[in-house]
Amino acid sequence: MWTDAVVAIADSCGKHKLKVDDKIFESKDAISLLSNGQSVIEYRLIGDPLRILSLNLADEPYIAKRLQKQFDVAKKKYMAGRNSRPIGGMSWAANQNDRKEFGKSRYNHRELQRDRA
Repeated sequence: MWTDAVVAIADSCGKHKLKVDDKIFESKDAISLLSNGQSVIEYRLIGDPLRILSLNLADEPYIAKRLQKQFDVAKKKYMAGRNSRPIGGMSWAANQNDRKEFGKSRYNHRELQRDRA
């Protein structure tokens, strides 16, 4: 098992879950690891999920560096998924059908899928 890993990528309004050694950390939100000026982060141990502990990252620069590295990986994956959706947040199929409805395209999504197969 890896000592550092991204456990879960944030959904639209969630938090990333990051693992460093035997600790599971949660980011503030999908875009930032900590609040401005904050240096204390809460974590849970893998064997004891009910107990919440805190860690001052200013005192532990090695863990802070490893945690930041995992957060950068999670944020990159989150942003790749977020940027791959069309403007408006709908699916590509709904976007294509709306283009047909407004006269900007003569194809609908199902016809395009049949043509590609």
